[in-house]
Amino acid sequence: MIGLLIGTIGIDIVTGFPRYTFGSISLESGVSLIPALIGLFSLSQVFIMLENQKKSDKKSSIERKIGKVIPSFSEFKRVFPTILRSTGLGVLVGTLPGAGGDIGSWVGYNEAKRFSKRKEEFGKGNIEGVAGSEAANNAVTGGALIPTMTLGIPGSSTTAVLLGGLMIQGLVPGSELFTTNGHLTYAIIIGFIAANVFMGIVGLLGAKYFVKILDVPQNLLIAIIITFCIVGSFAINRNIFDVWVMLSFGILGYTLRKTGFSTAPVILGMILGPIAESSLGQALVMAQGNFFTYLFSRPISVLFIVLIVLTIISPLVLRIVKSKRKSVDKDASA
Repeated sequence: MIGLLIGTIGIDIVTGFPRYTFGSISLESGVSLIPALIGLFSLSQVFIMLENQKKSDKKSSIERKIGKVIPSFSEFKRVFPTILRSTGLGVLVGTLPGAGGDIGSWVGYNEAKRFSKRKEEFGKGNIEGVAGSEAANNAVTGGALIPTMTLGIPGSSTTAVLLGGLMIQGLVPGSELFTTNGHLTYAIIIGFIAANVFMGIVGLLGAKYFVKILDVPQNLLIAIIITFCIVGSFAINRNIFDVWVMLSFGILGYTLRKTGFSTAPVILGMILGPIAESSLGQALVMAQGNFFTYLFSRPISVLFIVLIVLTIISPLVLRIVKSKRKSVDKDASA
């Protein structure tokens, strides 16, 4: 809900009138997504690191934890269902316009934690959390290509750049991209497969060295992260206003995390809110005053409504089933 509300800031899509800008020209184009991401995920984590900062040196304990890179068969067997589930989620998230790998990672991590029997270990190095996040993140890359190359709708910021490159070369997404220009399309697909293979090789060879960043003193690490947050936010549009946006969202993210709320849905709301609003406006125009009749007379609309209802109800049903199972087990043990 917070993300959807933030997504309403800017020029109204239908009327063209500024909403919730408070006279600021910088807000007329809406809240910039990248500074919001940096604030919600990076700066909020810095605030938590500052709060939980300890004076003890953890260098020796970190060195003992650096061991083998490739997981054992038992570990792989344990995380395999998580990998499959997160891969499917990543592909689905990738097909959503503008969602990108960040959202895929958080969705994969959240679902891995929800289905795990060791929820208390998450945030402390649980391999399921790592597998869930990374599998979804990697799957988003391929999933984002689906709407990009078929409909011309970028699934992420990276594919938006790719789409721009294709358009510059006169390559229009759609059927012609897979027929007339099929040799280029399949070259891109093969390139992505090769990139994933090389990424795995580099990851395996460099894992023991990448983890050395944990040896950096926390005071220095915090200063470096804050510097990158400020520079990254400013560099996008070269506007100091984006830095204030990043700081505001850092405070918001810190507040949400301290009160037990996830920050990822905020970004989802910001990305999908304007898209949903635009689609709602189109549907209202097409319905010509009979919105609900129009909505429930279309099989695809009805299917999506049913899926939405099931998505909302299923966690409640699962919770009731689990509580009944626990009560039955208690009665049986008694």
